Amino acid sequence: MKIKDLLEVEEDGDIFHGFCPQLPGVHVAGDTEEETLNLLTEATLQHILVLLKTGYPIPDQVILDDEIFD
Repeated sequence: MKIKDLLEVEEDGDIFHGFCPQLPGVHVAGDTEEETLNLLTEATLQHILVLLKTGYPIPDQVILDDEIFD
């Protein structure tokens, strides 16, 4: 799955805020940029898995491959 280009991490005071504009509701916060990106990657993956399970459409910007099911 190729999602890295969809993820945004911004410094927000003493923490970092991460979100995915194509997936409303996917927001995380972390102490470092790396931690935030890791949390955001996992949150995005989980969100996409729920979309797949429930039959909701996946945004066109997200490219799925067999890795998501490993």
